Amino acid sequence: MSTLQQPDVPQEVDGTTARYHHLLIRSQPGLEIIINAMPSMALVLNHARQIVYANKAFLDVALNTGDGPERVPEDSAGDSDPLWENLMGLRIGEALNCVQTNKSQSKCGMTSKCRHCGIWQAITWSINEKKIDPLICRMHRENEFSRNDRTLLFSVSASPLKILQWDFLLLVLTDISSDVSCNMLEHVLFHDVRDITCGILSIADTLKENEGVRPEDIQQIYQVLSSEAARASDELTAHQTLIQAERGKLKVHAVPLESLGVLKDSVSTFEKLQPGTGMRVVIDPSAENIRLTADKSLLSLIIRHMLSSAMETAGPGDTITAGCRHAPLGVEFYVHNTSALHEDAQEQLFTRTFTAKDTRLGMNTYAMKRIGECYLDGTVSCTSSPVGGTVFTIHLTTAALE
Repeated sequence: MSTLQQPDVPQEVDGTTARYHHLLIRSQPGLEIIINAMPSMALVLNHARQIVYANKAFLDVALNTGDGPERVPEDSAGDSDPLWENLMGLRIGEALNCVQTNKSQSKCGMTSKCRHCGIWQAITWSINEKKIDPLICRMHRENEFSRNDRTLLFSVSASPLKILQWDFLLLVLTDISSDVSCNMLEHVLFHDVRDITCGILSIADTLKENEGVRPEDIQQIYQVLSSEAARASDELTAHQTLIQAERGKLKVHAVPLESLGVLKDSVSTFEKLQPGTGMRVVIDPSAENIRLTADKSLLSLIIRHMLSSAMETAGPGDTITAGCRHAPLGVEFYVHNTSALHEDAQEQLFTRTFTAKDTRLGMNTYAMKRIGECYLDGTVSCTSSPVGGTVFTIHLTTAALE
């Protein structure tokens, strides 16, 4: 499928017909046992792409909410269970609380983003081309930045299933988000540390080959070596922090702070760790000094991620401006550049998985969102336009203020 088209979404059937489809699936000898024996999430869709049967693995993901796992009852796939009633006749995006469906208040499969959805592509491919090769689907859930719920990344396969005169689809979703996320983080970490190490080795070789280094150059060389070593340490700390956040084990140590002091320290640290970029970072003259209570190291890390993201998306010679100000019900830190994000980059913002092309941007923005919203109880956002440039923002509510 070289051209992505809007999914063909048939008219939904009524509740009575959906229940009949459910009972029809359950009446097939051995089919229910096979579906529930699958370790992956498996569900059966009717011809209208509505869920009429799902195994316990899918119900666990679709129905569990809160901070701890809420086990689905053993008979929850049965026709009388009230939890199963919540899913009967829904489409998959509605059942999994897909953010695109909630934002537009449209039915799953009918938003402009649905043509990019791997689930709908797999369904179309299965029906039109009779192929069941797995595709990838990344689904952002409405509550993805609670500490336990997150972006879902599936390997999706769909297979036609005919019972009597009715056409169904068996859809199998395998969660691969942890594997892909870890691979991406490892890729970024190894790439960055390798670059830093090569720089240090290059300087060491220069010292070795030039025994007659001028004394006045020694101090500058030591400063470069120190900066590179500090950058390696900072990269390792940033990755360790994100991994702890992903595992729900990140500790928050809130202390009284002043916004302007945190901002200046963050910019100073960033400039020391990112020398020779050819871009200027300035603090907005109108920046306000506001008292707040927060974890200084986490807030500083988020600001540095914002600065790094602004640098990744800035044009040559661009000036990056950082500031802080009063905002409704709280305080806001922001970082701005004058360049607009291209469409592909905007698709990678704040996602747990990201393309190799925008790996650094994807990791930075996901880290600031994950840590800022889950652990500092803030709101992280980005706006971008050709006229206004790109602005990364974290808003901390009055709950974080003294």
